[in-house]
Amino acid sequence: MKACPVCDFRNLDSNIRCIKCNALLAEDAAEYKRSVKEADSTGESYLALLVSGRIQNWWRRSYVRRQWQIPEEVQYRFPFTAGFLSIVPGIGQLYNHQPGKALLLAAPWYLGLAICILTITHPLSNFFLLALLLYWLVVWNDAVVTAIRINGQFWNFRNTLAMWFALMFCAGVLFTGMQYLLPALLIAVVLLWGATLGVTREIDPGHKGLKGTAILLSGGLFLSLIVFLATNMHTSNVWELVQLHKNVHAPTIRSGDLVLVDNVRYLFTDPKLGDVVYFDPPRFSMEKNAGMQSNVWAVNISSYFQRVAGLPGDKLKKQNGKLYRNGELLPDSMQPIGVTEMPDWDYEVPQGTYFCPVTLVPNDAVASLLGAADPPRLLEARLKGWGESTTITKSMIYGKAVGIINPPEHRCRL
Repeated sequence: MKACPVCDFRNLDSNIRCIKCNALLAEDAAEYKRSVKEADSTGESYLALLVSGRIQNWWRRSYVRRQWQIPEEVQYRFPFTAGFLSIVPGIGQLYNHQPGKALLLAAPWYLGLAICILTITHPLSNFFLLALLLYWLVVWNDAVVTAIRINGQFWNFRNTLAMWFALMFCAGVLFTGMQYLLPALLIAVVLLWGATLGVTREIDPGHKGLKGTAILLSGGLFLSLIVFLATNMHTSNVWELVQLHKNVHAPTIRSGDLVLVDNVRYLFTDPKLGDVVYFDPPRFSMEKNAGMQSNVWAVNISSYFQRVAGLPGDKLKKQNGKLYRNGELLPDSMQPIGVTEMPDWDYEVPQGTYFCPVTLVPNDAVASLLGAADPPRLLEARLKGWGESTTITKSMIYGKAVGIINPPEHRCRL
């Protein structure tokens, strides 16, 4: 088989030109003269032929082309392994014995990654991240396709499109399963474990000792982890994206912000001072005189963001618009969101609870006895049960707010 010097397509030894791109497969003076004569007859200029020939000769001698050539005398490459290693750009090319190509492909990606990090809060940041993802797909695809071609198999652009759609489908299933359904994650782990077991048996069918035992143990470990998560989590989500539609958490979190919440963080650790948590606040009521009558608002908030400003046993005091903890002023980065809306009082956090007060009440979370639309501020009303509602147990916390991921201008860690 003759490899085309331009497109690397493998042709029959009897071919003079590549059947894919029509390039000469070898130096042949007679064929070159015939080509020149044919070009003259079609009206193609000598200058165009000269430029085309120069470009072809340059490409045949270029360093870049040499790095793109399929390496010879390389043992069988596993495409799945090449794709898995290419999660880190460049490693898959090293697996395929192409160090120069790994450098040429990985260097622009890491440069782009640095640019994306430096411009993470720029309004166009999402477009930069999308471009980086698309380039990563190109690098990943190259590693898989090269591994297939090293093995002497045929691959074309249609196969690439099919593989990309399959990858996006699998990523979507995993994304959905991890975000919403632990059972879906369980199925994904079982399928992955079964596929790993099948591949191992194909590679080494006669070996049933330590390797098989390790796979069985890893499968059991995965299953045990899923069962543990399913029985100990207070929500079915591993993580979730929460879109804010109210400005009750400003300026820390504003209306329109998309917040990433980690729902497994507090399975293994306890909330820390300053953590912004996503939780289910206890119910309380507000009362305020309205003319000759007294109006009552029942507050029932299903989900709320607040900073942990007190740990079990802490003595807290709200005074002059600031919160003091054990006699010391809390730094601004640890003050509750909306602390100026809290009434002044002293409080001791009960054991087993955390201080996360509701400071601003959204209009859609209240029911009024007299039908008034807007609830009063906490400072303007008589509160019933609010003091008890300021502390929550660990079981009432959905998860930790990791950061704001969109829009780019508000992007930050919480």
